Amino acid sequence: MDNRAIGVLDSGIGGLTSAKVLEEILPREDIIYFGDSRRMPYGGHTKEEIREMSVQGAAFLDSFNVKAILLACGTISTNAADMLRDRFKTPFIGVVDAACAAAARVTRTKKIGVIATPPSIASGVYERGLTGCRGDLTVITHACANFAGMVEQGHFRVGDALAEREVGRELKCFLGSGIDTLLLGCTHYPLLSEVIAQYLGAEIRQISAGVEAARALADYLTGRDMLADRAAGRRLWYTSGDPHTFGHTADIFLGHHIVPEQKIL
Repeated sequence: MDNRAIGVLDSGIGGLTSAKVLEEILPREDIIYFGDSRRMPYGGHTKEEIREMSVQGAAFLDSFNVKAILLACGTISTNAADMLRDRFKTPFIGVVDAACAAAARVTRTKKIGVIATPPSIASGVYERGLTGCRGDLTVITHACANFAGMVEQGHFRVGDALAEREVGRELKCFLGSGIDTLLLGCTHYPLLSEVIAQYLGAEIRQISAGVEAARALADYLTGRDMLADRAAGRRLWYTSGDPHTFGHTADIFLGHHIVPEQKIL
């Protein structure tokens, strides 16, 4: 038993997809979320900048003496997870391994598409992770530079002209490719899932890196007898951006009202 809180670190609001899963499967856990919306999208920064910002966010969460930190951001997971594990004693769970395992498990055609931010795609970790799970896979990757920022601005619904135009422009490379599975390697991207399904077809299986990471964290805590023993967990929500804007969007993500606080690092 471990009643300390779980930390969730994200570059903005995308990690709320992970937080929602944690609320559903681990209702007794305290959750402390930090989204660095003021400096997002992290995909537009250099690797050195991403690593420095990630250290600052992790240090803020670690100051609460959390028992584990979920890196609910593909860009952080692919560019800074190794450094964070070296600098902090707190366990970090990233989005890559669990997502790759899930995608490799469900594909039938053995052809998997991956979309993520430019730094995540450039790192090559998704290709390595997928082929490490199964050596017979064909992996097609594509960097989507504008998706995260677009989602942060509220453009992610079917019928939104900007969202539909950008999805069509970015994902046309997958038309006729033979993929049957699309790995969403940025935690912002699940909000675009309906627009993506409308464009690529509902038969393409979408794997959310953030959702799979949340499940992996639950398995990690369960296997080490680190689950909390209380009736219900509490939630603390922090953003480096505007709390009102963050809270409004978070209500849509989570399906319930929150009152975030601002923390500028």
